[in-house]
Amino acid sequence: IESSLQADIKDTDDGIYTLGADLAAGGDETVLYLRRGNKILDSFIFREKDTDATAERIHARFSWILKHPYIAIMDDGGVGKGIVDQLVNRSWAISRRYNQSTPKNTKIYLNYGAETYFHFRTLLKDLCLKLPNDKILHEQLSSRRYEILCPPLERRRARGGGYGSYLNNHLTNVS
Repeated sequence: IESSLQADIKDTDDGIYTLGADLAAGGDETVLYLRRGNKILDSFIFREKDTDATAERIHARFSWILKHPYIAIMDDGGVGKGIVDQLVNRSWAISRRYNQSTPKNTKIYLNYGAETYFHFRTLLKDLCLKLPNDKILHEQLSSRRYEILCPPLERRRARGGGYGSYLNNHLTNVS
């Protein structure tokens, strides 16, 4: 983490906006980051109990990207599915992701979430990503523990690892 924060990483720009979202309802945070290339352009973090209102807030903030080349990658687990469905009904093209789904490499990873974590870790080690100076994200990066075959969320919580909306968003955004 420190190396990637201190390194002079050259901006890349592939001309495509990428919006990553870890979606929530109730008391949890919805976390979105917009990037272009390896640079974070915007973050939008909020709590909203109503999934309709969550979809509306996302659409109001980011619908301008629909007029440009973009990729929207969003959490399709739990309440995320309903929020994603609402955005799709508003003409969004969304790549749905679910951390507990089958990974591409089933010999090494138990689920998609573990696979994206290790991919993200490699990008950080290789100094390919510019991390935002975000204390919560850094704490979540430091505390997330994955075994090669990733334990379920309940075991991570029991060990004090927590959920990690900020980190989940970054993992989703670069996968």
